[in-house]
Amino acid sequence: MKKIAIILEEHNQKPFSTLAEQAMKAAKELDMEPIYFPLRERADIHTFERLRKLDADYLLSFDMAGFEMDTLTEESAYNLLYAKQIHILFQNDQKYRIYLRQNLAMNLFLFIGDEYLFKQYKQEYSHILNLEVMPPLVSGEELTKGRQEKNQKAIKQVMERVYQEIETAGAFKDRLSETSV
Repeated sequence: MKKIAIILEEHNQKPFSTLAEQAMKAAKELDMEPIYFPLRERADIHTFERLRKLDADYLLSFDMAGFEMDTLTEESAYNLLYAKQIHILFQNDQKYRIYLRQNLAMNLFLFIGDEYLFKQYKQEYSHILNLEVMPPLVSGEELTKGRQEKNQKAIKQVMERVYQEIETAGAFKDRLSETSV
C-alpha cells in the first residue's frame, strides 16, 4: 500500500483542517495510507528529517506548507525527497513567489484552483514543468456536506492525476528496460 503524507502548517489548522480530512478520505478511497504531518511555525532540518523518515511515496501540502525548509545551498529541501509531491496553492500570495522562482524537482506538482492565476503563473514561471489547474477548493471550518464532498472529489482527482502519471511512467520505464536487455 502506498503512503501519502498530508502536510499542514500549524497556523493553517483551522481554515484547512476540513481539507486535510477530505484529503485523508480521498487517499483511503485510492487505497493509500494517509499520514497526517502537522508542521510547526518554523520548520527546520529536524522537521525535514522526520518527514523524510516517514518514507512516504507521496505527499500533499496546502498553501506551500514546508517550503521554508531549505538546504545548505538555500534551495527547497523538498527537492531532496523521494516522495512524489502534490502542492495545492490557494491565492496569489507573495510568499509563493520566493519559492516559485527556484528550480523545483520533476516529481513536484503544483495545482492551482483559479484559472486566471494558473495562466498568470504558467507564463511567469514557465520553468515549472508540473504546474496545473484544478477544480477550486473552499477552505473553512464549517463547510456544508456538499462542499466537503466537492473538495474531496477535487483532491481525489488531483491525487489520481499525479498517481497515474507517476505510475504509468514507472511502468513504461520498466517495459523499456526489459526490451533493451
